[in-house]
This record gives sequence, structure tokens and C-alpha cells, in this order.
Amino acid sequence: MFIGKNATPLTVIIDSDKLKSGQIEAKLKLKQFILIKNVKGNSESWSTDISLIGRIDENGAHAVFEGWAACNHCLTTYRTHSKKDAQGQRKNYGLNSLHVHVRDCAYKLKSTASRASPASTTQVSPSSQSCMPKFAYNKNKISDKYQAKLKDAELKFVVAGSHSFNSLENNGILELLQVGIEIGSDYGLMDVHDVFCGRKAIREQLLLKNLIHILNRLDRCLMNQ
Repeated sequence: MFIGKNATPLTVIIDSDKLKSGQIEAKLKLKQFILIKNVKGNSESWSTDISLIGRIDENGAHAVFEGWAACNHCLTTYRTHSKKDAQGQRKNYGLNSLHVHVRDCAYKLKSTASRASPASTTQVSPSSQSCMPKFAYNKNKISDKYQAKLKDAELKFVVAGSHSFNSLENNGILELLQVGIEIGSDYGLMDVHDVFCGRKAIREQLLLKNLIHILNRLDRCLMNQ
């Protein structure tokens, strides 16, 4: 699903570090952004399944957005590098998350099945992809490197936040981490500062939920009178 032949040239300078995955995917579908073949890619996936992302500049040339790549089949977007640090450098996240996605991509599976058996009536729904395994490792098989990083992170949580060790087994923190894992499985490696809500937003959420609870109780009281 290569897009971009009729894309309109843009003159606005776009900072790729300020882009979000959902924003990029929407603009790809609108043909405001395009998929660009990575001529330097040494992996077969760059030829068939994965592309860089960019736009057509005012001179008609392809301008690539640093740090991003997308699935050719469904346009799902992933960060390949971090945002620039103070020295203007980026951390390479690699393509593991994107490779896992491509392996399970419902659009690719549907296309492959159609080519293999044109007369087949079997349909692969995009929603079925959520039923496929999204992780290469489970808890018992993560590498020693990530086991060590996880232990260090849990220790920092306890010490820096003056939390009890029991807090590591609290359902609240476990649910929070699970949401983070699910976000990572869908969007790839991300900077938590880009997605974390923070205390102000959570305080407003708490006030809203309390208000809804109070209104519901008031409604029940009025109905019982």
C-alpha cells in the first residue's frame, strides 16, 4: 500500500520530534504524508514491508521525517529513534517492534492469502490482529538484560518515591504497567513523557469521577423519595 504519487507539495517546516503516531497515520491516509523507500536499508523488510515516512517539499523532492517508519500494508507507524537530545543525537530503538507487527499484520496476511488462493473466500479482519501474540517474550523468558533493568526500575520506584515494597504488588501499579505494555505493543517503543498524563490531568479525572458518583447517588436518592 504505497501512497504518495498525488501528494500535494508542502512548504511548512515540520519537526518530526513533535509528530505523534496517530497524526502521521491520519496524514498518510489523506496522502499529505508519503511512504518513502529506504534505499540504504539492508533488510529484506525494507523492500517489501517497511518504509520511511516523509513528504514532498516545495522543490518536489522527498523530505524524510527522522526517527519514524511505517508498515507498507496498513500504515501503522512506529518510532525507530528517540527524539534528539541536548547534543542533537538520537537513540536507535531498532525495528523489532515493527518486525513483530509486520509478521502479524492482518492486512499483509489478507493480501498474502489472496495471492496464494484467489478463489478463497476466507476473510482476515483487521480486528483479528488483536488476537495474535504481540510479544516475543513472556515474563519467564525475558532476557537477563531486561530482568536487571526491570529490577532496577522497581527499586528506584520504591526508594525515590518512598513507597513500601508491598506497593510493587499493588493492583494499581500493575494495571498502570500493563497499560504501558499494551501501548508499546500497538505503537512500538515510545518516550513515556510523550504519553504520560501527569498529576494535573489525573487530578481532573478524579474530580470528574467523584462528581459523576455524587450525581448518581443524588439521582438514586431523588428516585427513592
